Amino acid sequence: MAPRQTVAEVEKGYRLPNPSSSGHRCPDDLYNLMLKCWDARPENRPTFRSLNDVLEHWSSHTETQYLDN
Repeated sequence: MAPRQTVAEVEKGYRLPNPSSSGHRCPDDLYNLMLKCWDARPENRPTFRSLNDVLEHWSSHTETQYLDN
């Protein structure tokens, strides 16, 4: 895809699909968080503080899952 076409697609709202569908592991919660960061309206995007909180919680939760196995 050419750079101009990429910009046009992103401006129209296109986002890459969740890579989980191609065999890579990306939890839906993490993918949806990424989508929120791309919201066209800045007031709808998460703040850095809220991103940090969510990612720290997610990180500690997934770390616990690995330790439990």
